[in-house]
Amino acid sequence: MSTPLRRNRDFVLLWSGQVAAALGGSVAAIAYPFLALFATGSAAAAGVVAFAGMATGTLLRLPGGALADRWPLRPLLIWPELVRAVVTGTLVAAVFLERLTLAHLVATAMIGAACQVCAEPAQTIAVRKVVPAEQLPHALAQNEARGHIAGLGGQPLGGWLYGLGPVAPVGAQAVAYAVTAVTATLVRGRLGDGARDKSAPLWTQVIVELRYLWSSRFLRATLLVAAAFQFVFAGLGLVIVAAAAAQDTPALHVGAALAIAGVGGLLGAWAAPRIHRRVSPTGLIVCFGWTSVGCLTLMAVLPQIHLVGALLGVVYFVATPANAMLVAAQIGVTPPHLQGRVISAAMLVAGCVAPLGPLAGGAMFQWAGRSATFGTFAGTTALIALATQFNREIRHMSDSTEK
Repeated sequence: MSTPLRRNRDFVLLWSGQVAAALGGSVAAIAYPFLALFATGSAAAAGVVAFAGMATGTLLRLPGGALADRWPLRPLLIWPELVRAVVTGTLVAAVFLERLTLAHLVATAMIGAACQVCAEPAQTIAVRKVVPAEQLPHALAQNEARGHIAGLGGQPLGGWLYGLGPVAPVGAQAVAYAVTAVTATLVRGRLGDGARDKSAPLWTQVIVELRYLWSSRFLRATLLVAAAFQFVFAGLGLVIVAAAAAQDTPALHVGAALAIAGVGGLLGAWAAPRIHRRVSPTGLIVCFGWTSVGCLTLMAVLPQIHLVGALLGVVYFVATPANAMLVAAQIGVTPPHLQGRVISAAMLVAGCVAPLGPLAGGAMFQWAGRSATFGTFAGTTALIALATQFNREIRHMSDSTEK
């Protein structure tokens, strides 16, 4: 009988370290715009910093995954976090000395994003190294939970720390990255020796393996489905906030509603082992699609912000185990030496499509109003759910996960 995840020392160390990193990132999401205003007095500068980080992450997503396939995992878990800790520490010094500039913030955001796309695929692969195959969906669900934990606590913490002074949030962020590096050094299990084919140039291998990815009907189908859902849910957050603002809903109530949604995600991670035992992978993905359709339809006719948050929490409750099962299936059918690239390709597809969601949602809300926008999202999700339900590769996903 396998050791429970909570008693798996290596998994707990990896998970705890990534929670620290995610909290650091959430603190940065609040602190960096304030720091840009502190340094320049310009609201546009905050947008420049955010764009620089997102663009760097998107451009380097696939090379980051290729590195995880070519290099030993342990250094990729440690060194990027140490670099992020040091670079963030330079911000602490600059703020303390009153020498902070926009260029410094942009450079820090870009370096941090580059380190993140190197560490993330390595962390996901490392999880598979330290947990048995039958526990992988459960472990990945716990990884999903850490994002909800960071979202619940990180941004309020960042705002509170900034209230203590501009040094406090970046100092806390630097400490969080250092903690992540330390936990990775304490992992005892073998994470791989990096014995990969390094004869071909990195970019050549990226192109070759992209062709492999597209040649796999299962991976192609699941990545397209994941990207389509990401388009909807990336836009949904903006529409919820815009609708609340149009109704003069206090920001405190909006935050409470989104916290309710985050609790739904945490409960989904807690229930994931039981759900995975009782529901087939295909059934879980289809259930997520139609649950989303129903909840989005109700959002169109229920304007009360806390009800919207509760409905989003229901979606997150199903989404967390469903996404974990989907990632586990993708990893399960991928040769070990390609897993970093597959994980990064999934993130790249979502990263390329996700910005279109807020653009579409914002334009629709401006032109058609609240109910029509939620209704359009519900209709779009219904089409995705239908395509998912009748896709041959996804219908046979149970067979794929057992191979």
